[in-house]
Amino acid sequence: MKKKDGILILTLLLVAVLSWATIQGIHLWQGRQIPKSGETGEDYSQAKEKDKTGRIRITVGNHVLGEYSLGMDQTIQIGETNVCEIKDGKAVMTQAECPDHVCMMMSPIDSPYDMIVCLPNQVVIEGLPENQNDEETALDGVS
Repeated sequence: MKKKDGILILTLLLVAVLSWATIQGIHLWQGRQIPKSGETGEDYSQAKEKDKTGRIRITVGNHVLGEYSLGMDQTIQIGETNVCEIKDGKAVMTQAECPDHVCMMMSPIDSPYDMIVCLPNQVVIEGLPENQNDEETALDGVS
């Protein structure tokens, strides 16, 4: 085996290890566990399904419209431009008067820090963490 072949093999091995570590780190950062071989990951899904009592905050411009529970199905009129629907523990933008409707195509909010944004109408819907009851527990620029 030539020296260049050995370097190539070590480089490929290093790339594979770094890729694996990156994927593990992303899942750890997002609070997920990767199912081990033979497992289906149902424990994580079932735990997430049980906790449907999260909350969202709707902001228009710099004004907070309100905070709403994901545990109660409801339809929220946001000004004259947008409509948010909460159903089965998930919040989605169902109607928007903007040119591209990107906000209506965003993933539903069902966990903390998820977000739907309608830039033309300055509407932000964000998932709130469970323990955010006051300013002391909220994230700031340093956290």
